[in-house]
Amino acid sequence: MPNVFPDIYPAVWEPSWEAYQERDEARDGFLQLNSYDPVDQVSAHAGWSTLSRAERDQIKAHRDANKDRSFTLFDFHSATPAAVYVATGNGVATAFTLPAKAVAGLTVTVNGAPVAVVLAAGAGTDGADRITFAAPPAAGAIIRFSATEARMRYELLYKVGTFAWRHVEADIWSIETDFIQEVAA
Repeated sequence: MPNVFPDIYPAVWEPSWEAYQERDEARDGFLQLNSYDPVDQVSAHAGWSTLSRAERDQIKAHRDANKDRSFTLFDFHSATPAAVYVATGNGVATAFTLPAKAVAGLTVTVNGAPVAVVLAAGAGTDGADRITFAAPPAAGAIIRFSATEARMRYELLYKVGTFAWRHVEADIWSIETDFIQEVAA
């Protein structure tokens, strides 16, 4: 079941990719690791300052349903991804979900060689864009994509103890929260 974060653009969106950082994936909030890691981990702070009641309820409901598990969030800023891994061919499948949506200027390579594909916006898992090859890539072939613009997909967790919502005035609300990328053990 998809649990995509509501696509309500925040007033404050401060993503951070750090190699030196604390990795706090524990559900109880205790620090697990605070040392160098060569893999950048995404963390982000988001703030919405003028939400309607319906938007507030949508974000709060998402947090309540997903506070103890990871979920998909598409970066609110577009990036220019280069040679991002998509999948490894199996010789049978022709359709693959990109780890992004709103992709423009797409180039797909199979083992480093450019290949023509059909792009289907929002047709992949959790609303990500999907590519389809005319013939399946060979078993073991590495599929990568580059683009001039894309909103990258991340599997995130709500950081423990960082969700606050406040009434501003009339039917206007604010919410602040922090996210941290789920890292496979």
